[in-house]
Amino acid sequence: MKQVNLDSIRPIWTIDDDNTILSKIGSYSRIFELKLPAIFTMSTKEYDRCLNDFNSIFSVLPDYTIIHKIDIYYKKKFDSSKIQNKNGDFLKTAYKTKFNEAPLLEHKTYLIISQSSPTIKKNNSLTSLVFKNNFVPKELKSSEVKNEFDVAVERIKSIFKESQSFDLRALDKNEIETLCNQYENLNFGDLKYSSEIFQDANRTKIGANFISSLAVNSLECLPNEYENTYVDTRFSTDKSSVKFSIYHPIGLGFKENHIVNQVWIKESKEDVKNELKNIDNYNKTFIAQDTSNPLNLEDSENYAKLLEEGYFPVSYHSNVLLWDADQSNLDHLQNKLIANFNTINFRPNVAWNEILPLFWSCYPGNIADLGYYDQTFKLLCIQASALSIFETTNIDDISEFGMHLSDRYNGTPLYVDISDLPMKKGDTTNRNKMIIGPSGSGKSFTTNHMVNSYLDFNTHMVIVDVGDSYERLCKLRGGTYLTFTTEKPISFNPFYVERGDIEEETDINGNVKKTATRNKINIEKKESLIKLIFTLWKKNAGDETKDEDAIIREALNEYYDHIDKTDEFMDFNSYYRFMVEDYFPKISKTKQSSLINANSFENVLRMFYTGGEYDYLLNSKENIDLLNQKLIIFELDNIKDHTILFPIVTLMIMDTFITKMRLLKGTRKVLLLEEAWKAITKEGMAEFLKYLFKTVRKHFGEAWLVTQELDDIIGNKIVKDTVLKNCGAKILLDMREYANDFDAIQASLSLSDKAKEQILSLNRNNLPNGKYKEVFIGLGTEGTIYGINVSKEEYATYTTEKFEKEKIELLADRYGDLETGIKMFADKM
Repeated sequence: MKQVNLDSIRPIWTIDDDNTILSKIGSYSRIFELKLPAIFTMSTKEYDRCLNDFNSIFSVLPDYTIIHKIDIYYKKKFDSSKIQNKNGDFLKTAYKTKFNEAPLLEHKTYLIISQSSPTIKKNNSLTSLVFKNNFVPKELKSSEVKNEFDVAVERIKSIFKESQSFDLRALDKNEIETLCNQYENLNFGDLKYSSEIFQDANRTKIGANFISSLAVNSLECLPNEYENTYVDTRFSTDKSSVKFSIYHPIGLGFKENHIVNQVWIKESKEDVKNELKNIDNYNKTFIAQDTSNPLNLEDSENYAKLLEEGYFPVSYHSNVLLWDADQSNLDHLQNKLIANFNTINFRPNVAWNEILPLFWSCYPGNIADLGYYDQTFKLLCIQASALSIFETTNIDDISEFGMHLSDRYNGTPLYVDISDLPMKKGDTTNRNKMIIGPSGSGKSFTTNHMVNSYLDFNTHMVIVDVGDSYERLCKLRGGTYLTFTTEKPISFNPFYVERGDIEEETDINGNVKKTATRNKINIEKKESLIKLIFTLWKKNAGDETKDEDAIIREALNEYYDHIDKTDEFMDFNSYYRFMVEDYFPKISKTKQSSLINANSFENVLRMFYTGGEYDYLLNSKENIDLLNQKLIIFELDNIKDHTILFPIVTLMIMDTFITKMRLLKGTRKVLLLEEAWKAITKEGMAEFLKYLFKTVRKHFGEAWLVTQELDDIIGNKIVKDTVLKNCGAKILLDMREYANDFDAIQASLSLSDKAKEQILSLNRNNLPNGKYKEVFIGLGTEGTIYGINVSKEEYATYTTEKFEKEKIELLADRYGDLETGIKMFADKM
């Protein structure tokens, strides 16, 4: 093979102080990184907006300005070091290990604006700089030419600045040089460069890689008609469709190392009109000799008419550059790429002889060297603008708080903030979340992962559950698990409050007197206790009179005054004794005695006092400091139908979370209500739920509600009137079961048509991982689909499958602890 050193033919002459490139053929260029919208996030309207935004640049460009868009796709390995694990948590270690050096496809997009002149029309592939040496003519280095170019660049920057679709960032000199080195060596990862070209009659090699190219360089390459979007049937249903830009099959749809070059040369309208006149004259002269001439004449007349209507003429070219170290594998990739072109009915030309000129003319800053004569064809600007790529891969959120989900495209971890960042950006006004999915869709699995992630940031989590979905996670995290069993009934101590501070006073004789300030009971705590007392006493909530309410309030104040003086232990027993032995005897000779039935109070509440049937319930010595417990789980499955225990436990849940909400300043608090919320609302907690969703945001708190029933979404008044109106994030899992009823769900959740299409595409083309599930997270009007893709150890911690839970418990018993049991289960998966 013939060998050429790249240093001898490199096309860049110099890079000015303002980062403008001057090529050896006298063309000025500026290079920008172009940020595109994320894949799977755009509707048809948003793709139309991308097209219109991009097309609008042609209205401000001087004639013969060239836009060169480079989309670079290259394989790399995921860097798991960016996943923090400061505490050495074994679940996080397993997660990092799973994704360490996992393969992914990186995507970078660059927009290059280049100045040219009518002389570009003389270019063909054989006049490329790669075949000759050029020197910059003095007249092309004039300040006037440079100034005109700078004005054009500023115009384009202004358009992109106003765009809702794109973002431009200018590259500095070091970045430009790095990009050029990467391109000329086809190495975008390890920065090892070769700088040599090898070529013979059949093969071309850049450094260690053989290269090939497919080009869209004539009208014959295009279908008769095309749209600006491409429908991917793998993600679509008969009721929804997922769309990408038309070049998606040769962009992210082709998961191999490759570069897609797209080139637009703005033509002079007057020059093109003159060319069309000459063509028309030719066609009219020889109309009888060639049957195609009438069609050509009609086409050119239509084209000229559209130019008069305001469209701009553009000469277009695109090509895809492939490379691989193995020639036979490169041949296979080329055939695969041709098949991808066929999905959009394009017929690219294989650039057997032009591969080196194409590679070299698409060198960053050298696009004015493109073979205009044999490599471009004319379109209207709007037609040419559609032939591009307008989506890219997802990127990590930049936030101090977040969790790791999986990129739907690559399957690798993404750092995502669905609480704080959406509020900072103005997408949401609160951090509340509603999680929706039918049975078996993975709701509890998803929420387990969310809970575990939030605990990493010292979040206080209070979970109300039925079904022991969080038991293993609670044990691993050292949480408090409150459940009812015959051997160990559930117990609380709602009367315990934090002791007052000790204050010291020194009298005139120097003696120090120590006094305890009043026990710290706030308004919310007092209201919670009053509600509890009436729930214990009365048959139905709200049956108390105003007089009874006033007396119980007064008595509660006096109880805590009594505790201050006696230093008794605070629990229901001491409260009951105070009421029976102190308070009621005190008021027995006053008018108040006739306003409250002390005998009824004493008789009904005796069942919760020492020796009573439920004396364990409100006198706990163990769970008295729930305020400082970061993870508390109320498991209600065994008592959800108990007429006495269940209403009291619901009040304990209210009390626990409100106390945290009010007292833990600057600490994130989350109340997660699993399916038990429906039973809870029947027990007088409906008002609390309304209060919670409206107020929790003011206290750096979040309310999460989980449901699986369709009626809960469209028929429950609390959900419709309170939860959904105060819910920043709507998290939906696989909804194909409800596909025929989704219009009602869409209306209730105020979902856009785009969100509907995204949701109905869930799990329709999953990545090859048996435990991978997808979830839609809607934040305000926007939504994104992520994967729940965890390690085997995390799967074992989160699973709710009964036989798997039982197997893990047996392994934990056999090996002595839960962590080992989980590891042993994971090893056998």
